[in-house]
Order: sequence, then C-alpha cells, then structure tokens
Amino acid sequence: MTDQECQNDVEQGNAALTSGNFAVALACYLRALDKQPNDARINSKVGVAYYKLKNYPFAIKHLEYAAELKQGDRDILYTLGLVYIKAGEKTKAMSMYDRLKKISVDKAEELYKAIYS
Repeated sequence: MTDQECQNDVEQGNAALTSGNFAVALACYLRALDKQPNDARINSKVGVAYYKLKNYPFAIKHLEYAAELKQGDRDILYTLGLVYIKAGEKTKAMSMYDRLKKISVDKAEELYKAIYS
C-alpha cells in the first residue's frame, strides 16, 4: 500500500466525518490505520470516529495511543479529555486538563468548562 492510498482513505474519512456519516468515516480511517498503525494522526481520527459513534472504550484506546505517539499534542489531549467526560471518567478528564494547562491555556480552559458544565 502506498502513502497516497493511505492519504486517500484519510481524506475520504474526513469527508464522511464532516457530513456526519461516522460509520463510513471509521471504516476509512481503519483502512488507513491498517497501512500505518503507528501514526498518531490516524489513531486520533479513529478515536474521534469512535467518539462520534459513542463507543467510548475504543475512542479512549486510540486517543491514548495517539497521545503516547505524539506527546504534548493539545488537540489529542483535549479530545481525549472530552471522551473521558462522556465515559464518566472525570478524574482522567482532569488529568488531561492538568496536562493541557502546561501547553495550551485556552484548550485547558475549554476542557475545564466542559468538565464542569
């Protein structure tokens, strides 16, 4: 598989996600992930698709891995915090808030508001 094929899968997934077709987005992202399993961006997108489908355990799994692969990525940490909130894991969401405070005050504040809204 080529990088271009992987990129095409991601772009198709992005289009499906934007149009609200989360199951199609997930299928596209999973195809890309098969080709590049250690790509933080793709793992993050898989996590977002699972989040949109309300499959929080799988969303957490992929977002945690993406956060491990790309340390300090504010968007991944923020999204992971949102998923923790939806999964009822407020303590873990607060740990994402604490990590975000060090790298992105604005994203940290957004997450804080989401935790306590």
